[in-house]
Amino acid sequence: MKKIIIALLAALLLLTACQPTPEAAVVVQKDFGQLTEKAKLDESHVPDLLLSESLKAPKTLHKALENKQGNVKVYIEADVTVPDAKGLPMIRVGHGSFTRDDIRRFADVLFNGAMPLDPNNKKYTKSMIQESIDRLIKMRESGDLDMKYESVEQVDADIAELMAKLETAPDTMDVAEHDFRQEFPFSLQATEDFAAISNLFCQEEVIEYCKNLNRYAAMSLVLVGTPDSSPFLNIKSDLSAETGYTPEEAYALAMQTADRLNITDLACTGQRAYFLTEGGFGVYEFMFTRMVNNIPVTFTNDIGNQFNPNSVHVSWEYEMLRLFIDETGVCYLKYASPYAIEETVSEQVNMLSFEEVWQIAELMLPIVNDRFTDYNITININSVKLGFMRIVEEGYPNSGLLVPVWDFMGTCTRQHSGRGTTDKADDPYTSYLTINAIDGSIIDRALGY
Repeated sequence: MKKIIIALLAALLLLTACQPTPEAAVVVQKDFGQLTEKAKLDESHVPDLLLSESLKAPKTLHKALENKQGNVKVYIEADVTVPDAKGLPMIRVGHGSFTRDDIRRFADVLFNGAMPLDPNNKKYTKSMIQESIDRLIKMRESGDLDMKYESVEQVDADIAELMAKLETAPDTMDVAEHDFRQEFPFSLQATEDFAAISNLFCQEEVIEYCKNLNRYAAMSLVLVGTPDSSPFLNIKSDLSAETGYTPEEAYALAMQTADRLNITDLACTGQRAYFLTEGGFGVYEFMFTRMVNNIPVTFTNDIGNQFNPNSVHVSWEYEMLRLFIDETGVCYLKYASPYAIEETVSEQVNMLSFEEVWQIAELMLPIVNDRFTDYNITININSVKLGFMRIVEEGYPNSGLLVPVWDFMGTCTRQHSGRGTTDKADDPYTSYLTINAIDGSIIDRALGY
């Protein structure tokens, strides 16, 4: 451990000499080859203690930190959460995939028994075809061809093809039930009296359900990025008036849905609620992550697919399931990157004590969050937790490791020193520092290592 601290300090001095501010994260190189060796625990000295005791972790942490320049302040008033276990394993995982049986089950549950339709296998009505013919004739007469056509002859060919179909087209919509035999990716629609009401988009590693595509754009605020408060989004705890569901009722519906979907390897590890002012509706969100020995993978807002040309691994999203509930019930769901358990690398890994972890965190928290020289940044850490995270390894392109990590989570306020403008990041599922509990290395959650 002494070597780790010396290396950190040496790198910090070097960075300080090269550039006054901002200081960069000093732990940037990962010793992938030695990680599994460092994780090995002497079987003859396995502590018969709970982790909170063997790691000497406090129940709470109260600290105040500041970087050298004084523009980054970190206030820690946090509960320290440690799994109720005597040890944590290291698990190798690969890319899982969804089967057609999985997709059929999701369709049955999310479509509430409505017929799953193939949107690519519709028989268009006479009126629909005539509308297309009229549009093409109008285009031809104007001479203003759209990008699909390079010549009038191509337009004439499409008109002739549609005219031939017009003779045998039905007067009413004729839709075909999906046979679930297509190659990935494909999509399904649900109908109620032949009116499309829901959509299910299916890939080998992603299932995405959306009940109302008109709301999808408004929900993009929370589907991509961090759902912080803004003029377009109000974080709330109770949406009973907006949705008709109390928080308890929404949670019960989410758990019931997960049970019907046969989600057995994941557990609900986070929940939040917000009102989307642009769309004029409220949604509860429930986040599910994988459980390992009844201990969850920690949920954060990071997706893990940030592109970096110098990355040691191709981008790979973290496994997570996000489920949303509005006044209509389950309105959106996305299950991405299911893991396939390959092997247990170690039943119980060797971990740094909390004191050793804190020595690293104390040094690094102000540094890794000093990304903008013209901002005064205040970070409030309200949760310090030990949990699992999937990291990727150099030389293992098709797999990763579930390892124990420490996350320092909270909120942040950024004030521009010149303009005086203030930005608030108040979603509690942002990790401002992630430390590998085995070797003390700093993990970039955006990259996955």
